[in-house]
Amino acid sequence: MTTLSFRVLLAGAVLALTGCADGIEVGRAAPQSIVVAGDSVVISGPPGFCVDRGASRDSGDRAFVLLGSCAAISRNPRQPSPGVPGLLTVTVSNGWAEEAAVRDMLSEMAAFIETPDGRAALSRSGRAETVDVLETQVRGDTLYIHARDSSGGQIGVAPDYWRALFGVKDRLLTVSVVGFEEAPISEDAGLSVLDAFAARIRAENGA
Repeated sequence: MTTLSFRVLLAGAVLALTGCADGIEVGRAAPQSIVVAGDSVVISGPPGFCVDRGASRDSGDRAFVLLGSCAAISRNPRQPSPGVPGLLTVTVSNGWAEEAAVRDMLSEMAAFIETPDGRAALSRSGRAETVDVLETQVRGDTLYIHARDSSGGQIGVAPDYWRALFGVKDRLLTVSVVGFEEAPISEDAGLSVLDAFAARIRAENGA
């Protein structure tokens, strides 16, 4: 895969940290799951996390989904909240590769992330110097990334985030976990939530 293709895939994931407009539906409904990308992929979070429909979007072949505390999104304190406060995001690519092809390219993608072009693609500002890649590892059919982005402009969001890339059906999914400045997530907790999130999505999609 070309450098340009890697940049497109990773830059799409940065939407997770820069916010969205033109949501699917604005309101106080806080569903625990949603079907996107032409009704082909089910997105569901760990306990306490619900879909923010107003900050998510679905174009049919691509999708972005934001999840947060069910209590916060519904504006109902009687609804559940996650044990680890934070935001979860998912980007779903258009259909372009089988899961086996995704697995085959993960090591190449991990190497690309360490380059200036890779770090620029991970940056909210598009500047490589704002991103420190703290760790990358390929485990099974998943690429894990722990990075820190010092780009400004995202008030209240912690600079550290955890990300996982893996294939579901014929699509590449990028899932992320980011904490808040006032309640940063520890490294162990961030990875634990990320694993639970990825496992839930795989289970919902029969993977």
